[in-house]
Amino acid sequence: MNQFVKQIANGRTIKTLFRRNGKYYVASNNGKETLVFESNSKGEISNYTQIIEPWALIDSSDDLFS
Repeated sequence: MNQFVKQIANGRTIKTLFRRNGKYYVASNNGKETLVFESNSKGEISNYTQIIEPWALIDSSDDLFS
């Protein structure tokens, strides 16, 4: 289950920081697509390789919590 931590707005990009199975992730939405990356607890992306597991293939960060 995913646990919402916070939302971070930076210009046109909206990032949602969440926790899943003890690890932190950021869902980053640039207005065209939403990508999920590994991050630290502050929401700083630690690995810019997109997570492509089935749970991370989403249209919106809202899909993570439904």
